[in-house]
Amino acid sequence: MPAKPSRDAERLRAMISAMPDLLIRQTRDGTCIDAEGGSDNILDIPPDQIVGRNIRVIGLPTDLVDRTIADIAQAIDSGNTQTSEHQIALPRGLRDLEIRIVPCGAGEALSIVRDITDRRQSEEAPRGRDHLYRQAIAASDAMPYQRDFRTGRFTFIGEEIERLTGYRPEEFADALEPWHTMVQETVFRGELAGLTREEARRRMHAGEVGVWRADHRILTRGGEERWLADTSVQIRDGSGEVVGSLGILQDITHRVRAEEALRGSEQFLKGVFDAIQDGISVLDTDLNILRVNAWMEKMYSDKAPLEGKKCYAVYQGRESPCPWCPTLDTIETGEAHSTIVPYPSAENPRGWIDLSVFPVNGSGGRVTSVIECVKDITAQRRAEEALRQSEATLQSIFRVAPAGIGLVCNRVLKHINDRICEMVGRSPEELLEHSARVLYPSEEEFEWVGREKYRQISEWGTGTVETQWLRENGEIIDVLLSSTPLDATDLSKGVTFTALDITERRRAAEELAQHRERLEELVRERTAELEATNRELESFSYSVSHDLRAPLRSIDGFSQVLLEDHAEELSADARDSLSRVRAASQRMGMLIDDLLKLSRVTRFEMHRQEVDISALASAIAAELRQSEPDRQGEFVIAGGITAHGDPVLLRLALENLLGNAWKFTAKCPRAHIELGELDTAEEERHFFVRDNGAGFDMAYVDKLFGAFQRLHRSEDFPGTGIGLATVQRIIHRHGGRVWAESAVDEGATFHFTL
Repeated sequence: MPAKPSRDAERLRAMISAMPDLLIRQTRDGTCIDAEGGSDNILDIPPDQIVGRNIRVIGLPTDLVDRTIADIAQAIDSGNTQTSEHQIALPRGLRDLEIRIVPCGAGEALSIVRDITDRRQSEEAPRGRDHLYRQAIAASDAMPYQRDFRTGRFTFIGEEIERLTGYRPEEFADALEPWHTMVQETVFRGELAGLTREEARRRMHAGEVGVWRADHRILTRGGEERWLADTSVQIRDGSGEVVGSLGILQDITHRVRAEEALRGSEQFLKGVFDAIQDGISVLDTDLNILRVNAWMEKMYSDKAPLEGKKCYAVYQGRESPCPWCPTLDTIETGEAHSTIVPYPSAENPRGWIDLSVFPVNGSGGRVTSVIECVKDITAQRRAEEALRQSEATLQSIFRVAPAGIGLVCNRVLKHINDRICEMVGRSPEELLEHSARVLYPSEEEFEWVGREKYRQISEWGTGTVETQWLRENGEIIDVLLSSTPLDATDLSKGVTFTALDITERRRAAEELAQHRERLEELVRERTAELEATNRELESFSYSVSHDLRAPLRSIDGFSQVLLEDHAEELSADARDSLSRVRAASQRMGMLIDDLLKLSRVTRFEMHRQEVDISALASAIAAELRQSEPDRQGEFVIAGGITAHGDPVLLRLALENLLGNAWKFTAKCPRAHIELGELDTAEEERHFFVRDNGAGFDMAYVDKLFGAFQRLHRSEDFPGTGIGLATVQRIIHRHGGRVWAESAVDEGATFHFTL
């Protein structure tokens, strides 16, 4: 039999059972060997239900169990007591527990569990009150501070100062600079209002002011502008001397900005009130003027000031209210009223105004004041009258217009004038409110006109078609129909149209077309005859020129034989006559050669290609210099000039132009001949040949390009007068123009285009 416990042991167990702490003897893995105490049922589990069970299965929080088992192992291994605190949720509420684990040897440990909830609450109470006070101050955006007047520094300032200013609290305690750097402006309030900063500080330090009230405009460390309200009271020492202040700083930035915005809003509304270009008066219920806008002040400047006077005395010059005044109705009924009344003035003897009155209600819906709006509608009335006259005029034009005018809405005739009725021989009753189909000879024509008209309107905004209408007697007439929508964005509002009877015009056009065809046929016939005649003339010119060459050579040759073989037998007059015969025959030969060249230009078959004009001109210039090597002169040929044309004909043209320039500069000490191209905005190429030679009188420029036309004597400058005619034909064959500019003895410039 086991030994009975001694009386002392029983007493000890009873004492332990009565303890408020719970004692649990446990193995390393957390198994409970014994449990005593815990008279307050700390874990809400009786001790006898813990014995023999592992603490992992008795329903405790996992984090508490894990920490406890870890502390048991640490206590057993190290031999040191392990202490931890936990807050757990029990059926009786949240409880704070302290668990102390003491090593017992033999791989066991004693866990002492104590409920410290009451102690923790008593410790936290002061801190909680302090936290509550801090929350209240933070909720009001207030920062408490204490300042020592003897050093000027802050002995305490709330932590919120850093969030608002960017300066840490300790910076204000260490130096004066943060405060003086931060404050840009101070506005005093209350007892200090209107004082300077120095006077306000003197009174505060002297204890002459009960409460210091001021608003500070500050710049934060980040450069942001904010406003702080400063409210403080003095702190006195034992002798009653003021040694500092205790106060609160509060962020009022939003309030200041709201006040500024309100002032700006009031200024804005006043600006709007004065900018309205109609008259506005605010009246009380006794018809006294309370306020007017700038328009009214200007209109009645001779009666200023207007405020405080009766409206009917100022505006109408009456001693009593106007009998028709809508303001009286508004005051009586509380509803808006308006009326239009005559209002003659010096500028408008027949003037009119629109007077509208609106109530301003106070508490209980009672009218406390009214707003009168006066609008000068004289111009509007005149415009309405002009519109009525314009409508009457348009109606007259609509009725008597020579063209048909109408309005179609959803393909139904809504308005038509008399001309449309005349065109189709029907009465207005037969057309109005009927489908426009009644105007057309067939359904196909009606549908085609509708499609084509609306297609054009959608693309260009208007539609014009030529169609046919059917008269009541069955006659078909040709009509030119033009349509324009009333509203381009909504064709359902209708389309206006004009209709012209073009039957006679079309018949005349057909007759004209027939005459034109006959005329063109006649022109073709005459052109063919002219071309045949030209070919015959060209052939004749070529044949004559060719056949005359042989007789002329014979005349020249035999005349030369007589002069050379029989000179001694002939008299001087005979020899002179033979010399004249030879010169005339040679001149005739030159004319024939030039005629042949001119004939070839007309008959020559052109082969267009890219031609180097600069190279052609340079080659011709070299040939001209070689023909007269002793002459002093220069050719200036622009490089890189090309043109599209026939190279043979263009060379012939340049030979004549440059040859003429060389010939007519023969009497110059130093000839200067230039070929170049001018820049133009047109598509054609513009070239020129310029010289400093004899020139010519522009009065005879019309003869310049005619065959055999000469502006100089042959004794001065030889030639046949064919060269420039040849140039003109060549340029014309290239689709260009040629003209000249000159003055006598000042040279000449020949222009041509290709």
